Amino acid sequence: MKTLQQCRLRTALAEDASDLVAIHYASVHQGTGNHYPVEVLRAWSPPPDPHRSQWLHSVIVSDNALVEVAEDLGQGVVGFGIVLLGQSRLQALYIHPGASGAGVGRRLLNHLEQRASQVGLTRLSLNASLNAHPFYTRMGYVTQGPSSQALTDEVVMQALAMEKSLL
Repeated sequence: MKTLQQCRLRTALAEDASDLVAIHYASVHQGTGNHYPVEVLRAWSPPPDPHRSQWLHSVIVSDNALVEVAEDLGQGVVGFGIVLLGQSRLQALYIHPGASGAGVGRRLLNHLEQRASQVGLTRLSLNASLNAHPFYTRMGYVTQGPSSQALTDEVVMQALAMEKSLL
């Protein structure tokens, strides 16, 4: 676990997109343990490229999503989360492996839930990866059953559907 100097939470900026793609890639490829085969990891998070950054840029500037980041004064952005407002869905929560274990995920998730509640959402649902399921359980999410996430036409990732009331 890396020591963080001072972590603050803020709304993502369009110029954060490339950093968020890099965090996603590092988190998937270094932080998932042995829960998934390599072909799933490659489909889940291909190497960072301009196309992925542009896509994430469009999500950040969209009115249909909350995108929040955790930023450390010593390391820059170390994590991010995305809530899709129209679906009441936590779409993403990723922490760079170098900041793992420092409470960033817990703080960022609490922040996202608070922001979602402020804009009128009363629950959040998500598809938890097998490695993240214990974290979400500790954070009060209830498993609804097995699920899957289509990553490409050929690759499907096993997951667990979860939900939490924000009331």
